[in-house]
Amino acid sequence: MRRAIELIASLRQRLGPALDSRLVLAVLPLFPLAFLLPWLGRELHSELSAPLFRDAAMMQYTGWCIRHGMRLYQDAATPDGPFIHFFHALLQVFWGITDQGARRGDLLVQVVGATLFGAAIAPRPSDTRSRVTVVTVWALLGAIAWLSWYLTGGWEHTVQRDPYYALFGYVGMALLYTSSRFGRRMALVASFAGGALVASQLFGRQSGIIYPAMALLGLLAEGSKSPLWKQRLVAGFAGASVAIAGMLLAVVTLGSWQGFLFWYFRVPVDLYRFIGSQPFSHLYTHVYLRQLIISVGIAAGVIIAIGRKLLPVQAVGFALAPFLFIVAACFAGKGWVNHAQQTVAAENLVILLLLSAAWERGLEREAWSGRQAALGMILLGALFARVVTDLRASSFNAPPLYTATHMGAARLAEDLARYTGPDDRVFYYAHEMHGLLLAERKTAVPEISDQVLNFDAWLFHSPPWEELSDQEMATFERTQAVLSADACGRLLNDPPAAVVSAPNDLHIFSVMSFEEDLQTICPAFVPLLASTYRMHTVAGYHVFLRRDHASPVETLLEK
Repeated sequence: MRRAIELIASLRQRLGPALDSRLVLAVLPLFPLAFLLPWLGRELHSELSAPLFRDAAMMQYTGWCIRHGMRLYQDAATPDGPFIHFFHALLQVFWGITDQGARRGDLLVQVVGATLFGAAIAPRPSDTRSRVTVVTVWALLGAIAWLSWYLTGGWEHTVQRDPYYALFGYVGMALLYTSSRFGRRMALVASFAGGALVASQLFGRQSGIIYPAMALLGLLAEGSKSPLWKQRLVAGFAGASVAIAGMLLAVVTLGSWQGFLFWYFRVPVDLYRFIGSQPFSHLYTHVYLRQLIISVGIAAGVIIAIGRKLLPVQAVGFALAPFLFIVAACFAGKGWVNHAQQTVAAENLVILLLLSAAWERGLEREAWSGRQAALGMILLGALFARVVTDLRASSFNAPPLYTATHMGAARLAEDLARYTGPDDRVFYYAHEMHGLLLAERKTAVPEISDQVLNFDAWLFHSPPWEELSDQEMATFERTQAVLSADACGRLLNDPPAAVVSAPNDLHIFSVMSFEEDLQTICPAFVPLLASTYRMHTVAGYHVFLRRDHASPVETLLEK
């Protein structure tokens, strides 16, 4: 017994500096959240085995096209900025084209981005000995806070565009926000990287301009008296300039400049905005009401914290960005969940930002006041509650709805790979791209899905709440005619090796009718299809093979 007491006393004496009360306080926020790691790990395991949703599969396909010599916006296109297309092309370099490969790469990106956010906003105690520990703890907190929210998207809204936009944008804002707290070299590096990240979102959605605007507002609010303010501002602009120039250079070398302008600006304005469009007031007060309340709560919390000197004034960007994104979602007019993700993604991050500020005050004092301790515990409890709520909302324990569709797409891919060559092109009139992606066949027309080729039919099946004016309808038809003429010319000048259509009974969000739509898009191709192609069915898909290619019947007769 005496020996044990002596050993404990010896250990206490040796570990005394490490067990300093400030260091214990620094790691304290991690303890309650660490108990949730097994739960988080289980959800992540389910996420890694889930298939990709149709939107993610589209981006995977355009990424594959870029990697195989097709020019973005000229040979393969969607009404999205180039950021997501190039990003998926990069993912495939390391993780391939499979759904599980994409999810593994995606998870690494989410973890790295979230830990970087947490490390950037971590408290900076004056005691440099404990600083590494503090930064490590907050990096882990950032990963837990972000991933718990990310998993609420389920299999449909993970590996998706908007979470990437939010991750890159908010991390960039965080780096610029905290750059004044670093030494000269790190301050300039953080400013450069932050400027590059926020500027990259100019090429995601059009609303991505909110990130650089809010980051710049924070720097301007900070004022020139802040440490290295002018140098950090210049470094931020340099990073933004490099990102913009790099993206434009990638578009010019790997895509089409004219196509970029057409698909990123003209198509959304002339066509896409009218599909299923709902009034701003209805979205603002009904569809997105929960997200609006979240954005107002974030704004109020950050502004109050600035007023009480808990946060510096440069945090104003975090107050306004979530609200501006919900306003942008209302202007988009769709009412889709993913359009509001950049608002709700900020909730856990802002709570973590407030918690870091409260904890930093405590680390600089010998003892917390009762009010300070209460604030710290309330914020830690709020973060814990948010993480638990998010994990409970995760839908990864439920089976994906599209499993059968993906199985059918795999069979379709095998069929296409068998009866077409690696250099053959396929006219793919469907809204689920797994078949063409897994077959690794090039699209015959730039419009990679039925709905972005035939906006006219999409508008008929998803009409806006308010009728288009005569001028709007004329513009709509004129731009639709450009798409139809381009696709029809390609089909007639170089008939594809195969044509694939997806009937509505496959339930893959395809509301089109191939036979009827083809009469509108390219009536001259209809007799060519009848005389030059043979049709068979694979997993519900209608596959038309050109007669100079071996058909399934001919293959069976040969055997």
